Amino acid sequence: MNGFARRRTLVVVDQVMRRACALSAAAILTLGVTGVAKADQVVQVAVDALLNARAVTTLTGGQLVPWTVGVDGGGLADGYMTAAASRFHNDPATLKALPDDGKFPADARHPDVVLHFSNDAPVTSQQTHYVRGAGNFSFAVPPATYSEMFLFVTSAEGSSTLHVSMTYADTTEAVDITVPDYFTSPPANDPVVFNLASDLPKWTQQNVVAEMNHHNLTGLELRPVASKVLNTIQVDKTAPGYLVFWGATGIATGVETDGGDASPDAPPSGDAQADVSHDVIVGSGAGGATGAAGATTVGTGGSSGESGAAGQGRAPAPSANDAGCACRLGSGSSTGPGPWGVVMLLGTLARRRRYGRLSAR
Repeated sequence: MNGFARRRTLVVVDQVMRRACALSAAAILTLGVTGVAKADQVVQVAVDALLNARAVTTLTGGQLVPWTVGVDGGGLADGYMTAAASRFHNDPATLKALPDDGKFPADARHPDVVLHFSNDAPVTSQQTHYVRGAGNFSFAVPPATYSEMFLFVTSAEGSSTLHVSMTYADTTEAVDITVPDYFTSPPANDPVVFNLASDLPKWTQQNVVAEMNHHNLTGLELRPVASKVLNTIQVDKTAPGYLVFWGATGIATGVETDGGDASPDAPPSGDAQADVSHDVIVGSGAGGATGAAGATTVGTGGSSGESGAAGQGRAPAPSANDAGCACRLGSGSSTGPGPWGVVMLLGTLARRRRYGRLSAR
């Protein structure tokens, strides 16, 4: 083959590989795979069946929709508002309010959090679960190993003492937590209790500002047994304090498989592993841990297959050798999978789908 023909052949092959790369990335998004590389995955726990109240006034359909069972007075006195609802009500611009979409970006204390209120949600949707006096509630979590589990609550009319039980496949462990009154902020170095939102005003059901600031939405940080699959959390509350439960968010380190273990990066016996080092990876490292709820973070580019930036769910810019694609041709690249690498990747991804997918709601 002369030099011109060889160059033309390489150009055609390069074009084919680029298209295959695009198709493989699309296939990853379609399959929702999280098991190509081991990752910490943020899980917004679905607790919809538990929710029995609306504690936040929203702006929905151009109208204020007042809270129904609020954050203090046994749920009858005051509630919170979204920012858009507060502006619509012509409140002072200096007032703080809750985010319109219920989302709290990750910071040094917690991952991305999505609670159950939103201006875009139906007016009949429920946002919170309240407990007057003594009581208890429980909810299932997607079976997985977790490094952390966060519960979000408010306690009014004094503090609330909680007995929180975490049930695994073979055992249960419990911790006792005192939730401070939502007027009081916990110490900055408290290892368990922190503020998800702070210095909030509160509104009456007639949308009148009752107090301008000082009120908080509290986070509780739990540390499940790292090696055990967590299944259920139960919260038992003693009589003092009026408690509102807002939701739960976990950081999963592994998905339960049919065999009962939690190893999303360990393929079943006999599965090919040749594609594991391929540069198209999903939700690897911090990029996967802090991506938006329900989204799949795809990190591309770089000879070592870097993940998306932490907290941003973005893929880093490809290196010069990548020519805008993480699927490499093989010629001149020490890590490329070769022309058939993409096909192998797609085949393995399909197999991994049954054990590498984690529900992140």
